[in-house]
Amino acid sequence: MFQSGYVQIASFRGIPIRAHWTLPILCVLWSGLRFAPGAWIGALFVVLLHELGHAYLARRQRLHVMEVMLHGFGGHCAYVGEVTPWQRSIVASGGVLAQAILLVLAYPVELLLTTRVASGAPPPPAFVWDLLYAWTYANLGIAMFNLLPIGRLDGAEIWKLPGLWLARRRRREIARATATKRAPARDEVRPSAKASEPVEIDEAAVRETVRRALEEARKSSQKPQ
Repeated sequence: MFQSGYVQIASFRGIPIRAHWTLPILCVLWSGLRFAPGAWIGALFVVLLHELGHAYLARRQRLHVMEVMLHGFGGHCAYVGEVTPWQRSIVASGGVLAQAILLVLAYPVELLLTTRVASGAPPPPAFVWDLLYAWTYANLGIAMFNLLPIGRLDGAEIWKLPGLWLARRRRREIARATATKRAPARDEVRPSAKASEPVEIDEAAVRETVRRALEEARKSSQKPQ
Protein backbone atom coordinates (compact mmCIF):
# COMPACT_ATOMS: atom_id res chain seq x y z
CA MET A 1 0.00 0.00 0.00
CA PHE A 2 2.91 2.38 0.75
CA GLN A 3 5.43 1.13 -1.81
CA SER A 4 5.60 4.58 -3.41
CA GLY A 5 5.00 8.20 -2.46
CA TYR A 6 7.40 8.33 0.47
CA VAL A 7 10.66 10.09 1.30
CA GLN A 8 13.41 9.02 3.70
CA ILE A 9 13.72 11.61 6.46
CA ALA A 10 16.23 9.97 8.81
CA SER A 11 18.03 6.78 9.75
CA PHE A 12 18.28 5.01 13.11
CA ARG A 13 21.17 2.57 13.48
CA GLY A 14 21.00 1.74 9.81
CA ILE A 15 17.18 1.54 9.75
CA PRO A 16 15.65 3.95 7.19
CA ILE A 17 12.86 6.13 8.58
CA ARG A 18 10.43 7.18 5.86
CA ALA A 19 7.45 9.53 5.68
CA HIS A 20 4.53 8.92 3.32
CA TRP A 21 2.67 11.73 1.60
CA THR A 22 -0.45 10.87 3.64
CA LEU A 23 1.30 11.82 6.90
CA PRO A 24 -0.24 15.34 7.12
CA ILE A 25 -3.66 13.67 7.38
CA LEU A 26 -2.57 12.12 10.70
CA CYS A 27 -1.45 15.51 12.03
CA VAL A 28 -4.68 17.27 11.07
CA LEU A 29 -6.88 14.57 12.58
CA TRP A 30 -4.77 14.46 15.76
CA SER A 31 -5.20 18.22 16.32
CA GLY A 32 -8.94 18.16 15.70
CA LEU A 33 -8.79 19.99 12.34
CA ARG A 34 -7.16 23.08 13.87
CA PHE A 35 -3.83 24.79 13.47
CA ALA A 36 -1.79 23.31 16.31
CA PRO A 37 1.93 22.79 15.62
CA GLY A 38 2.49 21.45 19.14
CA ALA A 39 -0.09 18.72 18.62
CA TRP A 40 1.35 17.86 15.19
CA ILE A 41 4.89 17.52 16.48
CA GLY A 42 3.65 15.59 19.50
CA ALA A 43 1.68 13.20 17.29
CA LEU A 44 4.62 12.57 14.98
CA PHE A 45 6.93 11.92 17.93
CA VAL A 46 4.51 9.45 19.54
CA VAL A 47 4.04 7.49 16.30
CA LEU A 48 7.79 7.51 15.59
CA LEU A 49 8.61 6.38 19.12
CA HIS A 50 6.02 3.61 18.86
CA GLU A 51 7.52 2.23 15.66
CA LEU A 52 11.09 2.56 16.96
CA GLY A 53 10.00 0.49 19.96
CA HIS A 54 9.00 -2.28 17.54
CA ALA A 55 12.28 -1.89 15.65
CA TYR A 56 14.38 -2.08 18.82
CA LEU A 57 12.80 -5.31 20.05
CA ALA A 58 12.93 -6.79 16.55
CA ARG A 59 16.69 -6.16 16.55
CA ARG A 60 16.92 -7.71 20.01
CA GLN A 61 15.23 -10.82 18.63
CA ARG A 62 17.88 -10.91 15.87
CA LEU A 63 15.42 -10.04 13.11
CA HIS A 64 16.26 -7.81 10.16
CA VAL A 65 14.40 -4.49 10.26
CA MET A 66 13.80 -3.19 6.74
CA GLU A 67 12.17 0.17 7.45
CA VAL A 68 10.10 2.36 9.75
CA MET A 69 7.29 4.11 7.86
CA LEU A 70 5.12 7.00 9.09
CA HIS A 71 1.86 7.56 7.23
CA GLY A 72 -1.65 8.90 7.54
CA PHE A 73 -2.91 5.84 9.45
CA GLY A 74 -0.06 5.88 11.97
CA GLY A 75 2.96 3.87 10.99
CA HIS A 76 4.49 0.46 10.63
CA CYS A 77 7.78 -1.31 11.24
CA ALA A 78 8.72 -3.85 8.54
CA TYR A 79 11.02 -6.70 9.54
CA VAL A 80 11.89 -10.11 8.10
CA GLY A 81 13.34 -13.37 9.35
CA GLU A 82 12.25 -16.75 10.67
CA VAL A 83 9.80 -15.31 13.17
CA THR A 84 8.38 -17.51 15.92
CA PRO A 85 5.05 -16.71 17.63
CA TRP A 86 7.02 -15.74 20.75
CA GLN A 87 9.20 -13.29 18.80
CA ARG A 88 6.18 -11.81 17.04
CA SER A 89 4.48 -11.11 20.37
CA ILE A 90 7.65 -9.64 21.87
CA VAL A 91 8.10 -7.27 18.94
CA ALA A 92 4.43 -6.27 19.10
CA SER A 93 4.87 -5.13 22.71
CA GLY A 94 7.70 -2.74 21.82
CA GLY A 95 5.48 0.08 20.61
CA VAL A 96 3.30 0.29 23.73
CA LEU A 97 6.34 -0.04 26.01
CA ALA A 98 8.01 2.91 24.27
CA GLN A 99 4.84 4.96 24.68
CA ALA A 100 4.70 4.04 28.37
CA ILE A 101 8.22 5.40 28.88
CA LEU A 102 7.22 8.69 27.25
CA LEU A 103 4.10 8.89 29.40
CA VAL A 104 6.09 8.36 32.61
CA LEU A 105 8.48 11.17 31.66
CA ALA A 106 5.92 13.67 30.32
CA TYR A 107 3.07 13.31 32.82
CA PRO A 108 4.92 14.80 35.83
CA VAL A 109 5.81 17.85 33.72
CA GLU A 110 2.19 18.29 32.63
CA LEU A 111 1.00 17.85 36.22
CA LEU A 112 3.52 20.42 37.49
CA LEU A 113 2.46 23.02 34.91
CA THR A 114 -1.22 22.41 35.66
CA THR A 115 -0.60 22.91 39.38
CA ARG A 116 1.34 26.15 38.77
CA VAL A 117 -1.41 27.56 36.57
CA ALA A 118 -4.04 26.59 39.14
CA SER A 119 -2.06 28.47 41.81
CA GLY A 120 -2.09 31.68 39.76
CA ALA A 121 1.02 31.41 37.56
CA PRO A 122 0.71 32.52 33.93
CA PRO A 123 -0.12 29.64 31.57
CA PRO A 124 2.52 28.39 29.16
CA PRO A 125 2.12 28.92 25.40
CA ALA A 126 -0.48 26.86 23.54
CA PHE A 127 2.35 25.05 21.76
CA VAL A 128 3.57 23.61 25.09
CA TRP A 129 0.05 22.61 26.18
CA ASP A 130 -0.65 20.86 22.90
CA LEU A 131 2.71 19.08 22.97
CA LEU A 132 2.24 17.82 26.53
CA TYR A 133 -1.34 16.78 25.82
CA ALA A 134 -0.13 14.73 22.85
CA TRP A 135 2.55 13.07 24.99
CA THR A 136 0.23 12.30 27.93
CA TYR A 137 -3.51 11.90 27.49
CA ALA A 138 -3.54 11.36 23.74
CA ASN A 139 -0.53 9.06 24.07
CA LEU A 140 -2.32 7.03 26.76
CA GLY A 141 -5.46 6.76 24.63
CA ILE A 142 -3.49 5.50 21.62
CA ALA A 143 -1.65 2.95 23.77
CA MET A 144 -4.90 1.60 25.24
CA PHE A 145 -6.41 1.39 21.76
CA ASN A 146 -3.39 -0.57 20.52
CA LEU A 147 -3.76 -3.01 23.41
CA LEU A 148 -7.21 -4.13 22.20
CA PRO A 149 -6.90 -7.83 21.20
CA ILE A 150 -8.62 -7.40 17.85
CA GLY A 151 -7.70 -7.31 14.18
CA ARG A 152 -4.18 -6.23 13.29
CA LEU A 153 -3.67 -4.18 16.46
CA ASP A 154 -0.65 -4.94 18.62
CA GLY A 155 -2.88 -6.26 21.37
CA ALA A 156 -3.84 -9.26 19.22
CA GLU A 157 -0.24 -10.46 19.61
CA ILE A 158 0.64 -8.98 23.00
CA TRP A 159 -2.09 -10.85 24.87
CA LYS A 160 -0.69 -14.14 23.58
CA LEU A 161 2.44 -13.63 25.66
CA PRO A 162 1.17 -15.24 28.93
CA GLY A 163 0.16 -18.45 27.14
CA LEU A 164 3.36 -18.53 25.08
CA TRP A 165 5.44 -17.98 28.23
CA LEU A 166 3.74 -20.87 30.02
CA ALA A 167 4.29 -23.13 27.00
CA ARG A 168 8.00 -22.19 26.87
CA ARG A 169 8.31 -22.89 30.59
CA ARG A 170 6.72 -26.33 30.26
CA ARG A 171 9.06 -27.20 27.38
CA ARG A 172 12.09 -26.19 29.46
CA GLU A 173 10.90 -28.30 32.40
CA ILE A 174 10.37 -31.32 30.14
CA ALA A 175 13.83 -30.83 28.62
CA ARG A 176 15.45 -30.63 32.06
CA ALA A 177 13.60 -33.75 33.23
CA THR A 178 14.69 -35.65 30.11
CA ALA A 179 18.31 -34.56 30.56
CA THR A 180 18.24 -35.67 34.20
CA LYS A 181 17.01 -39.16 33.25
CA ARG A 182 19.73 -39.57 30.64
CA ALA A 183 22.56 -38.40 32.91
CA PRO A 184 24.64 -41.22 34.58
CA ALA A 185 23.77 -42.02 38.15
CA ARG A 186 26.05 -40.49 40.72
CA ASP A 187 27.05 -43.92 42.10
CA GLU A 188 28.23 -44.98 38.62
CA VAL A 189 30.90 -42.30 38.36
CA ARG A 190 31.91 -42.11 42.01
CA PRO A 191 34.79 -44.34 43.21
CA SER A 192 33.75 -47.16 45.46
CA ALA A 193 33.75 -46.45 49.14
CA LYS A 194 36.17 -49.30 49.87
CA ALA A 195 38.75 -48.00 47.43
CA SER A 196 38.66 -44.53 48.92
CA GLU A 197 38.79 -45.61 52.58
CA PRO A 198 42.24 -45.24 54.24
CA VAL A 199 44.03 -48.50 55.14
CA GLU A 200 44.90 -48.90 58.82
CA ILE A 201 48.49 -50.19 59.44
CA ASP A 202 49.30 -52.42 62.46
CA GLU A 203 52.59 -50.94 63.58
CA ALA A 204 53.23 -53.69 66.16
CA ALA A 205 52.91 -56.41 63.52
CA VAL A 206 55.27 -54.53 61.22
CA ARG A 207 57.90 -54.23 63.97
CA GLU A 208 57.60 -57.92 64.81
CA THR A 209 58.02 -58.90 61.16
CA VAL A 210 61.11 -56.73 60.83
CA ARG A 211 62.57 -58.16 64.06
CA ARG A 212 62.11 -61.72 62.89
CA ALA A 213 63.68 -60.95 59.52
CA LEU A 214 66.74 -59.44 61.22
CA GLU A 215 67.01 -62.38 63.58
CA GLU A 216 66.90 -64.85 60.70
CA ALA A 217 69.55 -62.87 58.85
CA ARG A 218 71.81 -62.85 61.95
CA LYS A 219 71.50 -66.59 62.44
CA SER A 220 72.27 -67.25 58.81
CA SER A 221 75.43 -65.19 59.00
CA GLN A 222 76.67 -67.20 62.07
CA LYS A 223 76.43 -70.61 60.37
CA PRO A 224 79.83 -72.10 59.28
CA GLN A 225 80.49 -71.94 55.59
